Amino acid sequence: MPRRCEFITLAGGGSAIICHSGPRIVKCAYCNKPHSVLCDFEIATGKTCDKPLCRDHAEHHPEKGDIDYCPEHRAVNI
Repeated sequence: MPRRCEFITLAGGGSAIICHSGPRIVKCAYCNKPHSVLCDFEIATGKTCDKPLCRDHAEHHPEKGDIDYCPEHRAVNI
C-alpha cells in the first residue's frame, strides 16, 4: 500500500513529518468527521462545487432526488 507523508509545523515552533500507509480519509469541509457526500451545486457547465460534506453538514434538496448542497449553496438553491 502506498505511503502518504505530510509535513506539519508543531505549536512550539518545531516541525515533523508524519507518514500514513492506510487509505486517505477525506474529512468534511466543516468538521472533522469523514465525508459521505459532495456538494452538487453547479458552479460552471458540467462542474460542481464538490466540497466534501458529512451528513450533518449536507443539505439534501427536498424535491430533487440525490442532490446535496453545502451550507453556502443551500442558501442559493433552496
